Amino acid sequence: MASGIDGLVSGLDTTSLINSLISAESTTQNQLKSRVSDQQLAISSYRTVNTSMSSLMTAAQAMSSSTALDVMSATSSSTDVAASVTSSAKAGTFDFKLLQTAKSEVQLSDSFGGLGDAATTGSAVTVTVGGKAMPDLTPKDSSLGSLVDAINGRSDLGLRAAAISMGDGTFRLQVSNSKTGEAGAFSLGGLTSAMTTTQPGQDAKIALAGASTAVVRSSTNTFSNVTPGLTFTVKPTAVANQDISLSVSQDADTVTSNMQKLVDAANAAISTITAQTKYDAANNKGSPLSGDFTVRQLSQQITSAIGLSATGGMSAADAGVQLSRDGKLTFDSAKFKATLASNPDGLKKLLGATATTDNPAITFSSATQRTQPGTYTVSVSALADSSTGAGVTGTISPVGKPALGTTGAGNVLTVTDLDSFGAGLSVNATATGTATITVNAGLAQRLANVAQAATDSSNGSLTRAINGRQSSVDDLNTQIASWDVRLADKKTSLQKQYSALEVALGKLKDQGNWLAGQLAGLG
Repeated sequence: MASGIDGLVSGLDTTSLINSLISAESTTQNQLKSRVSDQQLAISSYRTVNTSMSSLMTAAQAMSSSTALDVMSATSSSTDVAASVTSSAKAGTFDFKLLQTAKSEVQLSDSFGGLGDAATTGSAVTVTVGGKAMPDLTPKDSSLGSLVDAINGRSDLGLRAAAISMGDGTFRLQVSNSKTGEAGAFSLGGLTSAMTTTQPGQDAKIALAGASTAVVRSSTNTFSNVTPGLTFTVKPTAVANQDISLSVSQDADTVTSNMQKLVDAANAAISTITAQTKYDAANNKGSPLSGDFTVRQLSQQITSAIGLSATGGMSAADAGVQLSRDGKLTFDSAKFKATLASNPDGLKKLLGATATTDNPAITFSSATQRTQPGTYTVSVSALADSSTGAGVTGTISPVGKPALGTTGAGNVLTVTDLDSFGAGLSVNATATGTATITVNAGLAQRLANVAQAATDSSNGSLTRAINGRQSSVDDLNTQIASWDVRLADKKTSLQKQYSALEVALGKLKDQGNWLAGQLAGLG
């Protein structure tokens, strides 16, 4: 492509010349833009690490919970009964005889010659459900079809109606309660036909094994919390008078799977940190966070959390977790299950938060991932008062530090300062007085603490690093914008200078031409 010549008098390509001068002047701005790009890459890398640490925190919190090992499952001896449990369920068996299932009441009318036949004696139909009088039904007319529509149009009744074709040209009105149970009995008044109860509403009933008179009933086919945390549902078609056994046991497979998730999350975090901080010596090329101490120390903190022993001497290796030569964690699920079966209390101490106290009347209750290990002084001034509903009152102070904000619920006193050293710490008091409580963090609790300290949305190390880099980006962008104005002014100035040059050269050329003409005339 040919260059444009816009210096009509001088013959100079002033546009290219000006652009070259501006390009040379832009070196500093380009350096600023490069620094912005570097900072944005670093921010992206920090966020990648933050995501992996957040995943680690989620997995660690699950295993550091006081109920982490209390995952239970239930099995039934009969396919007619499905059971489920919550963490409050205890291992054991529950045996019973199924006497009957719950049914809803069903009523049937005499025959009608057609849908247009009169089904009501007046403009209103009285309704009683479960012994309670309901607002009257007001069908648009007295026909069977209108009565069916009126019943189905009133959701507050909980009744369902249908005009059943009997195949011989006649119809019968069938009304049923949508709910099961004896309390679902109903009656309709003001009809031209009597209603016959073809299926009375009945409760589901079971008799405790070996005690035929010890009957438990439910208005539905679901029995909730017959034993703490155990709920089971009987199929409506279940055969009556069958003996059923429900077994509740620890769900070792789920607990082991959750532990595997924690190990996987820790390995994923270590891999992410390695990828974002590695340095390629062969090509003399670093990653966005090469040499970044904030990120590198996270990997060290993760492995350190694994290496520490729990109170009582149990180590991560006893739970099947070990650190391999490549810096990753390995998990022996069989060993974990064996420890879970033989020493669940020791495993709980290994994973979660535990504590010791010098006063048996004031004891450790629970902690969160925000609770820092250490020694706390607890002073209980008053126990809960059931007559007023007031909870326990007192103070909790980390040794050598001011008292923390607390609240009492019953006799449990909890630290409410979310950003404090002892955030989330709860103690149980059965008497007033003082106690010294030392909190120890287990493997999962320590990992949760490491992840929390990194990802906390207000004061996490990664959060601060991201905010710091973003502040630099904002400052650099301000400088870049300032350079945009400076360069634009410079370009305008150069354009004016070269324009003035062309004008001056044009005048000189005109003078030269005039002088040449004059000299030629003299000759």
